[in-house]
Amino acid sequence: IDNPAVFSTKNVICHCKPGYTGEHCDRCDENYFGDPTIPGGECQQCDCSNNTDISQPGNCDRKTGECLKCLYNTAGTKCEECKHGYYGNALEHSCAQCVCNELGTDPRSASCDVKTGQCSCLPNVVGKSCDRCDENHFNLTSRTGCSKCDCDPQGSNKMTCNEIDGQCPCKPTFGGRRCDECLDRHWGDPRVECRSKCSVKRYMSKVIE
Repeated sequence: IDNPAVFSTKNVICHCKPGYTGEHCDRCDENYFGDPTIPGGECQQCDCSNNTDISQPGNCDRKTGECLKCLYNTAGTKCEECKHGYYGNALEHSCAQCVCNELGTDPRSASCDVKTGQCSCLPNVVGKSCDRCDENHFNLTSRTGCSKCDCDPQGSNKMTCNEIDGQCPCKPTFGGRRCDECLDRHWGDPRVECRSKCSVKRYMSKVIE
C-alpha cells in the first residue's frame, strides 16, 4: 500500500436515515423506538411531550417508546402529566408541588387535584390548602374536621366564634362557650334573660322597705 493511511475493508458501513443507527441501520437511534428488523418495522420518534433532554441518552425505551427520564416534575409514558404530589399543566412545564395543610386535609387522600392543586379537605374545612375552617366553624387542630360554632342567638352578639377554642362573643351577663349560660353571680333563664344577683338584692331591699 503506497499510502498507509488508506486501506481496504470488507465491512459495509451504511449511511442511516434519521432515527436509525448501527452498521446496517438495523437499530433505532436515541429518542426513537421500534423494531426495523421485522417486516414493516420502522423507527419512530419518541413522544415525551418535550419534557426530556434529548441531548442525553436513555430518554425512552427503544422498543416500546415509553419515556424513562421525564423532567420538570412530570410523569407518565409520555411525560404528559404531573408526577405524584404535583399539579398543573405538564405540557407547559408548570407542574408545582401540592401544598396541603395536614391538619385540615383528609389523610385518605393521595394528593391534591392534579389540575387545580385543590387538596381534599376534611368536613367543614376550606381553602385550596385546607388551611382554615369554614364560616361559623372552629377547631382545625382536631384533625377530624371543624366543628360548628353553634352560638346561642339569645346570648351571642353574632354567630361567628373564635376559630381556636370556639368561644362565641357573649352579650353582657351571658357566658359559656356558646353564650347559653348565665355568668357567675348572675341568675335567670339564659333563653330569656340573665340578671345580676346584685340587682336582686336591690329589688328585695326595696320590697322590704
